[in-house]
Amino acid sequence: PKEDQSFIYDKKPDWLQKLNHMGRSAGLEYAKNNAEVNDWVASQWEKRKNGIFIYVYGKPLYIPGKFWFFLDWYTIKGQTPDFWYVDLEYFLWYEFCILRKSSVFGGIEMAKRRDGKSYRAACLMLEYVSRQWEVLAGILSKNGGDAQEVFLRGIVMPWRKLPFCFAPKFDNKTV
Repeated sequence: PKEDQSFIYDKKPDWLQKLNHMGRSAGLEYAKNNAEVNDWVASQWEKRKNGIFIYVYGKPLYIPGKFWFFLDWYTIKGQTPDFWYVDLEYFLWYEFCILRKSSVFGGIEMAKRRDGKSYRAACLMLEYVSRQWEVLAGILSKNGGDAQEVFLRGIVMPWRKLPFCFAPKFDNKTV
């Protein structure tokens, strides 16, 4: 029924926490040798790269991969974000007006304070740097302390909660 149609977060398998504690390399090695884990990891990457289609109150919606990542794997102050249409519109704008146009190098978002702009931007940066090889990314703010706070709250803390299959390689020296 239409009334029951909403965004449903992916159920996290019981074995995921165990693999996350094993570390990235050991978890990936285990996943290679276990068909169930391998299929789950492949399904997560498929959703992250290509997005999903769902029905919400009888209307078909495309959820871009970056928004799916935001909803299912990103955390804001330790909590999973709620599905909001304003966030969906932002990620659709980003997907189709920024990423898919080679002549566009970014955008300016005009919105009131406390609207989640910093977290959405930080999630996009985390999604990008955790998917690419040897990339650089940065944050600008009115002062270094604010930029450092956004980096810690918006990138470092959510990064630590990523599953083994999304966590980037790192050397433990800088974070």
